[in-house]
Amino acid sequence: MDVWFSPLATAVLNIIASFLVAKGILDQGTKEMFVQTMNNMLAAFVTVGIGGYSIYKMVDLHKHKLTLTMTPQGNGASTTTLKVTSTEASTDPAKFVVAGTQTGLPNTQL
Repeated sequence: MDVWFSPLATAVLNIIASFLVAKGILDQGTKEMFVQTMNNMLAAFVTVGIGGYSIYKMVDLHKHKLTLTMTPQGNGASTTTLKVTSTEASTDPAKFVVAGTQTGLPNTQL
């Protein structure tokens, strides 16, 4: 776990391990292994939590993207509104603005 709270987590785990050694639950030889294992488990939980939160935010973003296209009706139902665009290319040269030094696609005026 290589983040800002790693030293703090390690210190807390060392205190817990020292308490367990003092109570006789752990022996001195397994204290370091216990701290390392708990540190690795904490790092795994943090990683899974951050990954889960990232997936949650991505789904939430996608949900909002879809609901922005929905408009409520007066009767409480909702329908989706789709923007229809023409698939035919326009041959009107007045719609295109071409700069002399442009290197990409032409700019269009809508």
